[in-house]
Amino acid sequence: ESSKTAIVLPLTESLFPLLTFAVDQFDIKYNISLGYPFKRTSIFDLIENIISAQKTRRRKHFYSAKDYLHVMLNPFVKNLNNDDELRSLLLNIEKSVKGEIPKKATLSKPFLTLTEIEAECELAAHNLKPNTNKRITEINTKFFRNFENINNLLELSENIEVILEYILNHTNVSSYILSGEIFKIAFESLYMLKQAAFSGEPFSSDDDSNRSALYDFMLNYLKQINIPFDTKPIEEIEIIGMLETRNLSFETVIVLDVNEGIIPSPKKVDPLVPLGVYESIGIPTPAYNEEIYRYHFYRLISSAKNVHLLYIDTDNKQRSRYIENIIWEKEKELKTLDAIPATVDGNVCTLTGEPGE
Repeated sequence: ESSKTAIVLPLTESLFPLLTFAVDQFDIKYNISLGYPFKRTSIFDLIENIISAQKTRRRKHFYSAKDYLHVMLNPFVKNLNNDDELRSLLLNIEKSVKGEIPKKATLSKPFLTLTEIEAECELAAHNLKPNTNKRITEINTKFFRNFENINNLLELSENIEVILEYILNHTNVSSYILSGEIFKIAFESLYMLKQAAFSGEPFSSDDDSNRSALYDFMLNYLKQINIPFDTKPIEEIEIIGMLETRNLSFETVIVLDVNEGIIPSPKKVDPLVPLGVYESIGIPTPAYNEEIYRYHFYRLISSAKNVHLLYIDTDNKQRSRYIENIIWEKEKELKTLDAIPATVDGNVCTLTGEPGE
């Protein structure tokens, strides 16, 4: 099976930069054939920051100033309604908390109450639009207070849903790349959790232990989620993971991040498993797994008409041993150095060749 172009991503986190700064700049149909971890999204970052603020909360109502700012300065929060007045007020809070406003140390302490912050906002908002300071109270309630007294996963899931709906209704996130898929999987995952038989039950009779266990469970649950994309028939460009390329061939192959430690990935050796145990019980060894990976890599590039291997060239990043092997074989064949020259753009190098190269 042959298609025009495959952009291969050994690292899934390269997907959004690729779409934002490259593929979406052109009127070309593309298909995404790899799963993307939910934990790599900005929405997960926000949920994690909200939960972190609750886990570090002291004496019921005192929040870590650092964790409070992580939530309030999240792009989704500070851009609510695209309100410049709100951003100005949040900047004032940030400077006050960090002690950057001379002779004003009202909030310059490691732990704060939401009431203290709202009182500070009321003083700072006299030059802003009416009710701007009330927006801070509304945000504090939805993003902090509502999470203080949760007793089970059902309540925790419902409050996270409130946050997601609030963001959808008060930001332009719906215009972001792949936002539909991200929010869809988030709501579906929370719905499934609410349907669980144990969702309405506390994890512990002790309130603090119960909430800590609920927060940990939720984060671990969300970290396991992969965002599936609706795959279509092969388009002009196929954005695909390395393992998903098995048994597929393309006219042009572009592989990103061909750096040592990424291609191939580091060998995962379990220190508790002695050498020789893998073979004796029939489990593939790390060396065998790398050989399989190597086979799929070379099969992919050897079946293509045009190949572009991109890698970062810095002091702490080396190109993959696979590239070194390709260059060495070509140099032996031609009996010359630099048999396959690399094109350099900043720190990004591109090795380009045809079959046999």
